[in-house]
Amino acid sequence: MALPISANQTTNYNGLGLSDTAVVANGTAIDDLSYDGWRFNGFSSETGVYPNATNLTNNVNTTGTRIYTSDSSNFEFQSFDYIIDTAGNPANAMVTFYGFRDGVQVENQGFVAADTTSGTWTLNWDSVDEVKLTANTNFVFFDNLRVGAEIAANVNPVVSLSDTGLAYTEGAAATQIDGAATVSDADGNAEWNGGSLEIQITANAEAGDRVSIVDSDGDGTAITISGTNIFANGVDIGDLSASSGIVTGGTKLTITFDSDATNANVQEVLQSVRYDSTTQNPGTANRTVTVTATDTNAGSASDTRTIAVTAVNDEPTLTASASNPAFTEGGTAASLFSGTNLSTVESGQTITGLS
Repeated sequence: MALPISANQTTNYNGLGLSDTAVVANGTAIDDLSYDGWRFNGFSSETGVYPNATNLTNNVNTTGTRIYTSDSSNFEFQSFDYIIDTAGNPANAMVTFYGFRDGVQVENQGFVAADTTSGTWTLNWDSVDEVKLTANTNFVFFDNLRVGAEIAANVNPVVSLSDTGLAYTEGAAATQIDGAATVSDADGNAEWNGGSLEIQITANAEAGDRVSIVDSDGDGTAITISGTNIFANGVDIGDLSASSGIVTGGTKLTITFDSDATNANVQEVLQSVRYDSTTQNPGTANRTVTVTATDTNAGSASDTRTIAVTAVNDEPTLTASASNPAFTEGGTAASLFSGTNLSTVESGQTITGLS
């Protein structure tokens, strides 16, 4: 196929006679259907082209019937119209299309059609530079080859968290999970419109664990939250699965972005995610935080970071109210305090003495 293929185009082979060049509606020449692999129709009852019997085989490794671009550039292979005229031998035509890119097979699809039938075979392959045909008969007449500009494959987003564990000590303020985390999508900012970030403690989560979003680095992009809306420098860039962007335990926090989200402010959101523990008795098993980035085309990537939690031995607590009792010598012991409440704070500990 002559280039460029910059828009959808259809090659109609009606009335071409013995020629190997067709001109499509938009003026782009299609010149790949040559005598090497095809014959132009010389029959009275069909239109189009049909495979050359000396080139067509039923094996993709040996067939010489193909469709390709003259400079090996990629294109979208959409569909072909067909008419089957085998005169009953065989009763059914079996045709398989194989799509290649850079010499590697990336697509294949087979069709079966009975003798005397006609229709359209639709493939809609986004990106190939060559299509080979195999069949059990060459009496399959093709017309209206439809191709278009390549639809490039979606590139997944990339997310990266530090491989070094994050140290968190009981009672500390909410700490950035990774202030240098990166996330981006090479396909551009538009990939975030409908894309998302998911943050979740996926190992050893406890009820007191908390994930939140607080941006305090003052780097020029301010991430703020109001209810379930999230903003970058005052512009609404998405929605939160939890009000104020706070979840606890193993609950997942999801940020779904809109058309104002960009690679830069999605990364700023990720760098603003924080962890803290709200309990005075946290377990010390390492937490695993998983971040998943998903683009609008469902391409995704994940990374994790370990949080090492250090517990602090809190002082016991004691509250009581003075009773101011009256005591008479030889009388029954009187209680000096009421409403006494004594706690070790951490579970499993005991009070060993009072002074």
